Amino acid sequence: MVSRKFLIIFLCLIAAGAIFLWMRHAKNDSEVIRENLSAIGNLISVSPKEPKKPFLAKIREVKKLIATPCILDLDEGGISGSYAPQEITALIERFQSHVIQSRLTFLDIQIHFPDKRAATIHCTGHLKGLTRSREGINEFRELRIEAAKKGEGWRFTRFKTIEALEK
Repeated sequence: MVSRKFLIIFLCLIAAGAIFLWMRHAKNDSEVIRENLSAIGNLISVSPKEPKKPFLAKIREVKKLIATPCILDLDEGGISGSYAPQEITALIERFQSHVIQSRLTFLDIQIHFPDKRAATIHCTGHLKGLTRSREGINEFRELRIEAAKKGEGWRFTRFKTIEALEK
């Protein structure tokens, strides 16, 4: 009888430990959205030291991060409207063809959840780099980004420039 009690207590401890580890390693929605923003930044960033990703690989990554369609309202020449992930990938490729190096990061990220399946993100986008004509890029934009939960993941549905910020 003593060994049966020991076995039950041991199994309960293992179950409690497994639940604790799962809860500790399970990511909350804010963490997933922050990671997706970082992934978008990495997709757009260019490094002369790293090999260029193939176009189809970029499309696969963009499809994981961007909803169909996604609205871009960026106050940049000709980049406003509703785009499919393939079109956004083509825009990324076009941008990357004009730069030698670039780095896109998102700063001051504030995430609000109006409901369980929607998120509004306010942040500052910082684009730094060097064009092919050797001009420096160092731009800041205040952004409003919207995201929707699709299954277990989050996809961005809208990117809007609120204001171009001075350095």
